[in-house]
Amino acid sequence: MSLQTYVHGLLSTDVVMPTLGMDADAWRRTAPVDAPSDRLFAILRWGPETPGPGWDTNSHPHDLSIWVYDREPNYARVTAVLNRAKAVLLAVRGVRHSAIPEGWVTQVSWLGRSADLDDDVYKAVTRNDSYRIIAS
Repeated sequence: MSLQTYVHGLLSTDVVMPTLGMDADAWRRTAPVDAPSDRLFAILRWGPETPGPGWDTNSHPHDLSIWVYDREPNYARVTAVLNRAKAVLLAVRGVRHSAIPEGWVTQVSWLGRSADLDDDVYKAVTRNDSYRIIAS
């Protein structure tokens, strides 16, 4: 299982997310061409993989941005989803994400949250959180 699949699974199957309006289908692994029909949805955007800190390790940083959109528009709902995603992800340290020997999450760092934004394409309000995940 890839790190991307693992993180998507954590967020899309979290038991609290449905109480915030986020069912499993509301979590997108890539940005859809057309706006999803959901009122509230999220897109996981992964940055490029970068080299690790040294030649003798398989661990390296993975950058992740979680974009949450709401058509209501309701920044409070967006913020609640981002806060829950943050709680879920920051609890993942020293966890095996894959059956392969290198499949470990070493550290998850929250890098910050955007200002309130409007998305003209999706016709929704949005905010995003950025993370750096050190994993092999």
